[in-house]
Amino acid sequence: MHGYDYKFVQAPPVANDTHPTWVKVQAIREVLKEGYKFVVFTDSDVIFPHLRMSMEYLLQRWNVSAEIAVTIGHAPKLQSSLDRVHQKQGVNTGFMMVQDTPITDNMLKDWAECPSEVKYPGCAHWKNVMWHEQSAYNDYIRYDYPNVTREVPCNEVNGAPEHEEKGEAHCDGILVRHYWVAKNKVKEAVQASIADAVLPEVVDDMMMAWTA
Repeated sequence: MHGYDYKFVQAPPVANDTHPTWVKVQAIREVLKEGYKFVVFTDSDVIFPHLRMSMEYLLQRWNVSAEIAVTIGHAPKLQSSLDRVHQKQGVNTGFMMVQDTPITDNMLKDWAECPSEVKYPGCAHWKNVMWHEQSAYNDYIRYDYPNVTREVPCNEVNGAPEHEEKGEAHCDGILVRHYWVAKNKVKEAVQASIADAVLPEVVDDMMMAWTA
């Protein structure tokens, strides 16, 4: 619909003592090397409820300028989402927009190598402890690269209306939905997004045919 390339990447496995979710960091790095300006990464339980909405619109909405390497959404406001360093609200790596900038490759390299503790003592803790690469980003990467990251509201890019969290912990995912709790709702949500994009035109065509 928007002319984007789709990449289903089968990344090489990580070390035996490292959780598989770590593969996403190196995979994004490798795809950027193919010459792309942006890589939009999603977990398998992320859907776009408004298919006619472009990624360019989101970049403009969130003021993603040329120096921003990673755009990422906040996790829900829960005690478990706070990082270990400054007790700051964490992010969720299920949806990321990564831009090729002069600093991006170094940033992703540092992130991918974080568990080796070459640069970040203590990061090996997140090899296989939840939330793995997400927690490493929260504790180390975003503080090392503070001027080239953009954190956006949880309510816009995380959670879903079906999630049961209440108050500030509830995120509707009004622009991007992440069914990290209600994974059984993904199929239904995808069907709804397709219907929302297709049915209005179908109805218009039918009305034109009937009134011609």
